[in-house]
Amino acid sequence: MNFQKVSHYVIFPIIFLLFAHLPAQEESEQGAVVEKIGEQGQIDWSGGFIYATGIGLAPKGEENTPYGKTAARQAAIVDAQKNLAEIVYGVRVDSYTAIKDSVLKNSVIRTKVEGLIRGAQPVSFNFTKEGTAEATLRLALNGKGTISDVLFPSPEPKIIDDW
Repeated sequence: MNFQKVSHYVIFPIIFLLFAHLPAQEESEQGAVVEKIGEQGQIDWSGGFIYATGIGLAPKGEENTPYGKTAARQAAIVDAQKNLAEIVYGVRVDSYTAIKDSVLKNSVIRTKVEGLIRGAQPVSFNFTKEGTAEATLRLALNGKGTISDVLFPSPEPKIIDDW
């Protein structure tokens, strides 16, 4: 009888915990670490990209004309760039410093970051029947010509002429 009580109170919870842990482990093994930022953005830390979405409207009465679609698309791109800037400036470089702190201290860094945001890669464009456009842009975190390259530039190699 004691064995049945022990098995009921000890073994079954252990088995339950083992099986409950399996789905959580599968999700972590997929390796995607994505942080949602507000309504219109996310940082894919494992993929190395910041994504932002923007919405644009066509001028009234021009919703289904080529001009209206172009205007809506451009407005969506500008909105996505604004959302991307908000995300980028909020990224923390270390536990004490956000990118916005570096941008405020150094106009060269500010100019480079603004250029990166304007040159963000388009990911998708969608149009609705109502004349609304949605643009998604992405910005690489690592590599040459990226945020990390602007904040932490590689030192120039020293050439020694003293031979």
